[in-house]
Amino acid sequence: MSHSRRVALVISAVYVRRLAQGLPPLVDPGRDFWIVDAERPAHELWPLLDALDPSGFITEMLPGVTDRLLERGLPTVVSAWDGPLPGAACVDVDDEAVGAMAAEHLMALGLPHFAFFGNTSAYSPQREKGFQQALAARQAEPAAVLIEPTPSDRRYIEHWTPSNREMIDWLQALPKPVGVFAVHDPQGRSLAEACRDAGLQIPEEVAIVGANDDALVCELTHPPLSSVAIPWQRMGFEAARLVEAMIRGEPAPTAPVLLPPISLVERRSSDRLAVEHPQLRRALQLLRDRRLPDLSVKELAAAVPMSRRTLEHLFRRYLGRSPKEEIDRLRLDRARELLTHTSLPLSEIAERSGYSSLSRFSHAFRRALDTTPRDFRRESLLAGR
Repeated sequence: MSHSRRVALVISAVYVRRLAQGLPPLVDPGRDFWIVDAERPAHELWPLLDALDPSGFITEMLPGVTDRLLERGLPTVVSAWDGPLPGAACVDVDDEAVGAMAAEHLMALGLPHFAFFGNTSAYSPQREKGFQQALAARQAEPAAVLIEPTPSDRRYIEHWTPSNREMIDWLQALPKPVGVFAVHDPQGRSLAEACRDAGLQIPEEVAIVGANDDALVCELTHPPLSSVAIPWQRMGFEAARLVEAMIRGEPAPTAPVLLPPISLVERRSSDRLAVEHPQLRRALQLLRDRRLPDLSVKELAAAVPMSRRTLEHLFRRYLGRSPKEEIDRLRLDRARELLTHTSLPLSEIAERSGYSSLSRFSHAFRRALDTTPRDFRRESLLAGR
């Protein structure tokens, strides 16, 4: 095996932005990470790698590249991939959990109808499965499905499908209001344009959620696109950690390392309350406007106003959960936001999230998310959020 101190990151420009931020904690005098543009012509790429003489590779699943890298017999980690690759380590996001997170967000809006806009990539069926299973778990209507052929080129940022008759007819035929999960952000952008061409209002008629939370796509979409945030920075860190372990002689893990998605970043494409019942809509708006869900169920019913029993019935009928479950969900969302984006003490986060004590907050957080607030904050820092 080569004794070079170099690890070659053979990745595309998009993955440079995603993964490279996770590497600095592992850079030390004993190891260098060199970025090699995977989209170089073959007659440039392979001589460059020969000259670089790395001890290992971090790459992505690249037709015509990944197989040839594996043939070199060096420690190799393939990011954003969870398929079997003998001799290599794989690290990826849990794509079923991505789909489930999108479904939970859309169901929380009170939407009665759902759809999935996928493609022919390897991860699309996994995200669709997670989306459909989360809907079924809440006894929601199954999602209608449209699958778009994946373009042959790899230009992610330029990925855009002009509105065509099939997309427009599909959108117009969907019962409204509807929540649509687009399997990744560029398809969410395409979907938004197709909605405009079809004369459909976003988010009033069609609420859209993408995945990857790529700011260059989400913020340039009209309206800005809600999206499931992927732990790219942590993925880079885990890839570097794995390749270091393999260089030291440890075997590659037999199963892929799957990381949970971070959160649903809500933007205007899904910023709506879709329930028809005016008093329930007012109750949901009160909880949203307060930002801090510190109302009790009794106080919420009085503010609407309606009886607590009626409020309970409406929540279960339209949202599939009780008012208390909705308040708990909002408290946890608020807590995760504060843990991710502030350095506030845990006691203050508990108070700002509507919990009466730190112990109640910690117990509720662990019960819902199977981790402690402190560990969640640590993982969020690793993920760069």
